[in-house]
Amino acid sequence: MALSTVNDQNCEDWMSRLSPKLWNIPLYNLAIPGSHDTMSYCLDISSPLVRSESQSFRLVDGLFYCLTRPIIYKWTTTQESDVVEQLNAGIRYFDLRIASKQHDSSGDLYFTHVIYTSAKVLETMEKIAVWLDSHPKEIVILACSHFEGLSEKCHERFILNLRRIFGRKLCPSKAPGPAVLRGRGRSQTPGTLARHSVLVGKPAHCPGSHHLPGPAEGEGTPRGLLRVRPEPDGRKALHRAAPLRLPAEDQPGEPRVSAGLAEAAAPRPKL
Repeated sequence: MALSTVNDQNCEDWMSRLSPKLWNIPLYNLAIPGSHDTMSYCLDISSPLVRSESQSFRLVDGLFYCLTRPIIYKWTTTQESDVVEQLNAGIRYFDLRIASKQHDSSGDLYFTHVIYTSAKVLETMEKIAVWLDSHPKEIVILACSHFEGLSEKCHERFILNLRRIFGRKLCPSKAPGPAVLRGRGRSQTPGTLARHSVLVGKPAHCPGSHHLPGPAEGEGTPRGLLRVRPEPDGRKALHRAAPLRLPAEDQPGEPRVSAGLAEAAAPRPKL
């Protein structure tokens, strides 16, 4: 999608310009624009297929690579604009499908849609964090899913990196009431997002836990972390797992991350 027309409308600060009448309305009652397969603009046509693809598909792709790859690339690319351009265009819900690449010893995580992206997960998260620094009254919802090929250790490292990158921007899950817009650069009141501007969780269509907690107040360990568990239809969703001991240098008392508001993304415009 070309964003020239959208950008002419100056949508990058649309949340901060909403009527005060909407400040106390729960986010899940607002229509928040989102992008499907957010990172598909940077798919790497030469990367291997993701682990979940069938053996028959792999066989066809291996035999007729020159024919299958242009087709795969065409039908899996749902976005043309990069993540910062999407933010500037007013997108606030991001469909992020995360996986580790096969035979990659670097430990880096990538986004996926049949094949892998060239962009790495943590580098993209850092771009979002930098954008939020210059747009303190905006809120973004990161719907993280799939997590193909991630070991327990890799998943734990991913969660800790999210907390490192976003820090106090992460929305607490135990706010005394639903998250609302009031507090984003305005007066802070109980039950609001206050200075928090990032909500991380699963997509609305995935069943299971609604929270990705950080450490509890005054404790060095979180009460539980999200993990991937296969669903009956073969999909993977996030669920609670046993508590994890965090590194000693990790400070207690950091905010808890809310995932429940991933459902605030309806309806989404096509990009």
